[in-house]
Amino acid sequence: APEHTRPLHAARSRVRGAGPELTGRRALARALDTIAALLGAGILGALVAPYARPEDLFVALVLVLVLRHALAPFSIPSPDPWRVTVVATAAYAAIFAFVTITRHINLMTHALDLGQYVQIVWSMATGRGPRMSLPEMHAWGDHLSPILWGLVPLFWIVPGPVTLLVVQSIALALGAPAVYLLARRHLEDNRLAGLFAVLYLLNPSLHGMNVRDFHPAVLAVPLLLWAFVAAVAGRPLLCAGALVLTLATREDAALPVIGFGLWLAVGRRQWLAGAATAAVAFAVLWADTRWVIPAFRGEPYVYHLRRYAAFG
Repeated sequence: APEHTRPLHAARSRVRGAGPELTGRRALARALDTIAALLGAGILGALVAPYARPEDLFVALVLVLVLRHALAPFSIPSPDPWRVTVVATAAYAAIFAFVTITRHINLMTHALDLGQYVQIVWSMATGRGPRMSLPEMHAWGDHLSPILWGLVPLFWIVPGPVTLLVVQSIALALGAPAVYLLARRHLEDNRLAGLFAVLYLLNPSLHGMNVRDFHPAVLAVPLLLWAFVAAVAGRPLLCAGALVLTLATREDAALPVIGFGLWLAVGRRQWLAGAATAAVAFAVLWADTRWVIPAFRGEPYVYHLRRYAAFG
């Protein structure tokens, strides 16, 4: 070929050589799209016919989408990611407040545990202290959840189960902005940060916790996320406050706080702060299960530990 046409011939050769490979990648991408659609349909099907672990399908869907993006990158829309996160947070809170309230109206909630916690907070709000009748005892003899004192003012205004269900939905929704801030700091991409925040809100594990009555331990999820945000932002007092509130949700919330301390030490190289956090959390766990709860219950802390007898 003439010298001036050689670049054109070379380009055509490259296109012809890449043809079969490009066709194969497109076919594989379409196959992955089909698999993702089927997994998404399976997750949505759990809303109609609930089954045990829809979160397994969610994990598989995320893995398929990651593979699909690596094979043929998606065109990520460009609305403001922070605005998307805020709107998604508000939508989640509203939707799940509606879902949990209507479940309660349709007699799909339970004496254990929604009725129990309504009774405990009502008893605290009326000056009787944390008491319950399922069984008849001081509530801290079952689980130590002093964070419930923070809900007392709400019961002065709107007492009842709806208050607890709405608070739980709002609290879990507020984990999404924390996920956004963490992802933005580590990925340095606002769009991916918004995507991670939305994925947090779409996680069936989050939905499962939300719709199963009310549990103060659930509040540890957003509190721990905001503790991570405060830690990476260099705000130790805010981090400590979030961790203290986490410890107040239930006695076994000390376990993830111990893990948080190990992350501070190993992941952030903040050896002193990490060791102190883990040590304090362990001391709280030890004191709660050895002294505080047994003092209110009148017997050793063995009732809940029996659930793990199969693990030794």
